[in-house]
Amino acid sequence: MITRRRFLSAAAATAIASRASTWVRAQTRRYDLIIRGGRVIDPSSRLDAVRDVAISAGRIAAIDASITGDAAETLDARGKLVVPGLLDIHTHVARSAEGPALVLQDGVTGWIDAGTQGADHIADTIAIARSAPQQGRVLINIGRAGLLPEGDTMDLARADVTAARDAIARNRDVIVGVKARLSRDVAGANDYEVLRRAQDVASSFGLPVMIHMGQTISPLPKLLDLLKRGDIVTHMFAPPPNSIVDDKGRILPAVLAARQRGVWFDVGNGQTGHIRWDTVDAIMKAHFWPDTFSTDWNTNSRQTGVVDLPNCMSKLLGYGMSVPQAVAGVTANASRVFPVFRDRGTLKAGSPADVAVLELREGNFEFLDNFKGTITGRQRFFPSATVLAGKRISRLAIASILGAAISACGGSNTASAPTRVGTTMSFFVTSARSTTGNLGGLRGADDRCQTLAAAAGVGNKTWRAYLSVEHDAARGNRPTDARSRIGLGPWFNANGVEVAGNLAALHARRGDPAVFIDEKGQRINGQWPGSPPPIEHDIMTGSNADGTLLPGFTCDDWTSSSTTTFAQVGHADGLGPNGDTSGSLSSWNSAHSNQNCSNTAPRGGAGRIYCFATD
Repeated sequence: MITRRRFLSAAAATAIASRASTWVRAQTRRYDLIIRGGRVIDPSSRLDAVRDVAISAGRIAAIDASITGDAAETLDARGKLVVPGLLDIHTHVARSAEGPALVLQDGVTGWIDAGTQGADHIADTIAIARSAPQQGRVLINIGRAGLLPEGDTMDLARADVTAARDAIARNRDVIVGVKARLSRDVAGANDYEVLRRAQDVASSFGLPVMIHMGQTISPLPKLLDLLKRGDIVTHMFAPPPNSIVDDKGRILPAVLAARQRGVWFDVGNGQTGHIRWDTVDAIMKAHFWPDTFSTDWNTNSRQTGVVDLPNCMSKLLGYGMSVPQAVAGVTANASRVFPVFRDRGTLKAGSPADVAVLELREGNFEFLDNFKGTITGRQRFFPSATVLAGKRISRLAIASILGAAISACGGSNTASAPTRVGTTMSFFVTSARSTTGNLGGLRGADDRCQTLAAAAGVGNKTWRAYLSVEHDAARGNRPTDARSRIGLGPWFNANGVEVAGNLAALHARRGDPAVFIDEKGQRINGQWPGSPPPIEHDIMTGSNADGTLLPGFTCDDWTSSSTTTFAQVGHADGLGPNGDTSGSLSSWNSAHSNQNCSNTAPRGGAGRIYCFATD
């Protein structure tokens, strides 16, 4: 007969043996990757402690103070933060094929493209989302033509309910919501009706609506009344008119009511009109903190106050937000906004092994709002490493992804190829100068390229100026990006040296005085050692770093010599004063704006442009 005492003793012995067996197996287990010694912050588990993280078969296998099993690869994270892969719920990553890989190196393992395209061109963003290395999904712009410089829905007919519904029905696996941009320069007096139509579309599929708030014509409470549980308000720090606070710094009752019924409030840092420090201060003092951080990312973000998602997370640390709270805004909280991310934003055992390793540096860091205002913070997050589906993403892997992305979009996959020497020139900086930004429009600029190319003996090719415009007569007055005008590459300079093998490589490289030369093989005067004066390295482009249009910086589509118009320029030599290459100074196509279009010389220019052969 087994007594209670003997039964309990036997059970205890069995338990001890079982634990010992488990311990032995743990000691001998081989993992794919162990991230060792980092400060692990997982808001979903309320974990904030120094731990090891073990990964097997693309999943989180274990988190412990000391994991002694073997691993195929080890990542030393001592002195760094180890957090779930970052989720950015408001980006324009799918505006370019390079976007997904570029944010992946920032630790972003899931993203939402928030309304880059509407029904007319939604296939463009869908293709990029489907081919992205990480999870990418799309919000369809209720404006069927997508983002437009003149305003997505200034013409109310563009808010086409039927077209949006049809597009969602065809792409239900990728389209996860509807975007309605409502600012006065986007929707004008149509804002309320645009939002009503967006809700009509979204409700048909049980999807959320994300509204771009700030500087609307309709009062914000009127617009918020249309929002349902699960909808998102982005650009929550936008200043008046129609901010989320009144002129005494109190949160509007309609805003409080919206949050109470389940509406999310998101940062949406962006570049123009979306965040101003005095408004941030009032909102944070009222203790109305954001649910999520997002960037409103574009490929030129590194040259702006956005920089990357870790930088945007850093901006509220000086307002009382803790490090774990900031991490929650891009992990646990963000995972609740869109169902596609429900199993992400966590490091719980068994979850997909998407991990971001960040540095939290101490010092004096300057943070920029959208109005050239600055604040100084004592801490800033920097991306250090990314793990996607259990595999560490190296710089070589990023280069491979970039090349594959361009190849998938019809380009030449030579992004990581070594420098080549060609025999025929297919790129140059114009030797001819212009004292103003009036080039005679795109046609005049193209003619300049063709004439100089002919004089150099390569007039048999078709030459195009690398210039963006807001209204291209040849395309029904639609915007045109410089990158779309120049072919697919490769391109060689007058000395036969390869400038770039394809569009991805071209827009990933820096300026170089030995490469960005004129059609005669001469260097452009600049900041390089031994350069003769005057400095003329400012080359007009009107473009962001990714080659897309930068509205308002095209000298009125290259027809203006006014003091009230401006041009974006790049540095042919990739250098700033004293050889500085920080920030945007190394950018060959988007370093800064010129003084104005009446005189190209004062800030280091001579009215030069880039010319590319398209064939």
